[in-house]
Amino acid sequence: MPTEADKSVEELLAVKLNVDIDNFHNAKIEQGGGYDVKHAKYEIGNFIVSAAYEQFAVDWNGLSQLPFGDGKQVPMSDLQRLTLKGHIPYRLDEKRMWLGHLAAEWAYEEQMDDALSLQAYLIYSQYWQSLKSWQIGAYVNYHPVETLYLPIIEYTYNYPFKNRHGYYGHLGFPKSIVGYFLSPKLRTEVGFFYHQAMVKLAEQSVVEPAGYLQSQNWRASWRTHYQWNSDLELHLGLQTNISNTLTLYDQNNQRQGEYAVNNGVGGNLGFSFRF
Repeated sequence: MPTEADKSVEELLAVKLNVDIDNFHNAKIEQGGGYDVKHAKYEIGNFIVSAAYEQFAVDWNGLSQLPFGDGKQVPMSDLQRLTLKGHIPYRLDEKRMWLGHLAAEWAYEEQMDDALSLQAYLIYSQYWQSLKSWQIGAYVNYHPVETLYLPIIEYTYNYPFKNRHGYYGHLGFPKSIVGYFLSPKLRTEVGFFYHQAMVKLAEQSVVEPAGYLQSQNWRASWRTHYQWNSDLELHLGLQTNISNTLTLYDQNNQRQGEYAVNNGVGGNLGFSFRF
């Protein structure tokens, strides 16, 4: 008979394919113009190590009103991102553990030169009751243009789903999720997320040749997940932009402009399949 520890190890090592397709419409730049985005993400691996590929297709609105570019040509139409990441869990005892994370990310438009950023975080986690825990740690995202440091603080309840019923989630920074199991197979949740990315622009970019575009955003989302069987989970949902700032840097890493983005809503669907 497998023990709970055996089941935990099996879950960590299980290889999964995660596919997410979403869109984001009617984002408005305060200085003028706006954009829509279609996004696809494909990730394969397990909790210990995984690889992901993402593509962002951008459609621009009010081209002549945009505060960057030449007002005639499309500033950018296709962005891509590759990510390799790994986790290193270290259990101190039944109630305490450390979790380390290392990742390499390439975000770029048409070229990968100088698109590499390195990410790492270290989290200490402790249970004090069967379904409750807290986490504290630090996150760093290194990039030659700008290096980001963030704290990680979370309170966790019934997550990740020790019991597939009732409420679950985690509250903290840089993300919070609160959800509820409508049945053992069906759950719904709302979340708030902070995300930052640095994208390498093409050498012939009309925005900033061989420069960089940084996006810092807060988004809110709603998702519903359905566990089709033990290996397949489906999800769909909605998302909206709370705040977003686009910052341009030239090829010498000098800041060239900052632009606030408002509004924007979109949908999301996808699945997770365990091999």
